[in-house]
Amino acid sequence: HLEDTVNFDFDENDSSKLEDHYSPLLKEMIASFESYLPPLPVVNSYKQHFYENVYSLLPFADLRTFHDCITEVVIADPANPEKCKLNLGNAGIRNKIENICILACVLKISYMFMSMLEEGELIKQDQFDKYMSLETLHKYPIKNDIIVDVLRCLISENWAKCPNENIVSILLYMWAFFVFSPDEGDFFATNPTEFVCDLVVMLSSAIGLHRDPNDYAEIRNHKNKRLKNHRRLLWLSVISMSSYENALKGRRVSIKRLLDSFIDISSPMAFENYMNRIKEDLVPECQLTTFTISLHEMAWRRTHLALLHQNLNGLTMSYNKPVALWDIEKAMSYIDVYIKEHLRFKSDNVNVVQLEGSPEDVLH
Repeated sequence: HLEDTVNFDFDENDSSKLEDHYSPLLKEMIASFESYLPPLPVVNSYKQHFYENVYSLLPFADLRTFHDCITEVVIADPANPEKCKLNLGNAGIRNKIENICILACVLKISYMFMSMLEEGELIKQDQFDKYMSLETLHKYPIKNDIIVDVLRCLISENWAKCPNENIVSILLYMWAFFVFSPDEGDFFATNPTEFVCDLVVMLSSAIGLHRDPNDYAEIRNHKNKRLKNHRRLLWLSVISMSSYENALKGRRVSIKRLLDSFIDISSPMAFENYMNRIKEDLVPECQLTTFTISLHEMAWRRTHLALLHQNLNGLTMSYNKPVALWDIEKAMSYIDVYIKEHLRFKSDNVNVVQLEGSPEDVLH
């Protein structure tokens, strides 16, 4: 397993031979990821596109923690500027590998989104060139094989025995990859998304995401102050993912039951109570970060929208009683009104959820 891949019985000052102390498995994984990664400027362009256009829709990673880790670990290869080099060092190997897995998913998803935009001609050329030229996109595609490497890393980490927040984030991004990948057929129609969905719900419950972080003394006093809000955002993301997956496949899922241990969703003050928790646990340097607050607000709105869809599904997914058309119309009208009042959209060529602030507020 990856936690046993470094022999620490060596001279720490002799960093030139640090790689010699990695296990064959870790060396193989490093070499494999390095073979798939494009040059560092291209990696940064893909990341920037993801931060600005995709992250608000798929906010599964803690942006600041992920960005800081990747900036330290993924560096330009001094011997070949066309390649990246992974600088893992000798501490926190597992966390670094997990963030590399998140990076792999981020690059693949960003590449898919940019490719779809190009094919659909949904954006202007100058907007596309903000990140990279079409020539660069075609020259450095992110292949599906990089996701296979992510799977290998998860298996090597014994993720089912030792899950954590990073593992849940990786699986959520893998779910998104299967959903949006044009190579996987129709959206939600194939088995991978269903399998990943059930797995994420199980592992999320195993690490206690279904309860508020302040219910756990260890998390309440954790040195990483961002952890609590990250866990909250993850659980809302898990609920939204599960509701979409099950609703489109004609199955029932009780969102209220998933929220019962997390917050009193039946309270008229549920949203205010949730946002108060978020603001109380913001780290000092992020107190004025409007993007973070707006991100949690939007995650809550999406979860509540899923709850409204569940109410509609409850009327139509049963054969044991008659259903009045008026009840269906009423449930549908609640959804329409909620979207108009609480889910804001840009009036551009593409409808994109508009959040206050930007990811740059978090990263700087």
